[in-house]
Amino acid sequence: MNNVRRGRYELRRRRKGALERLLDVSEPDKRQQEEIETLQKRIG
Repeated sequence: MNNVRRGRYELRRRRKGALERLLDVSEPDKRQQEEIETLQKRIG
């Protein structure tokens, strides 16, 4: 019983970590996207 609960907790923690990693990755992407848009406006 305890093992199952710990397994679920580990899964949840891992999933949360993956989500945070995704968010960390997407933040610079957003900034990069804005930079690309401003460059396109300058060129256009």
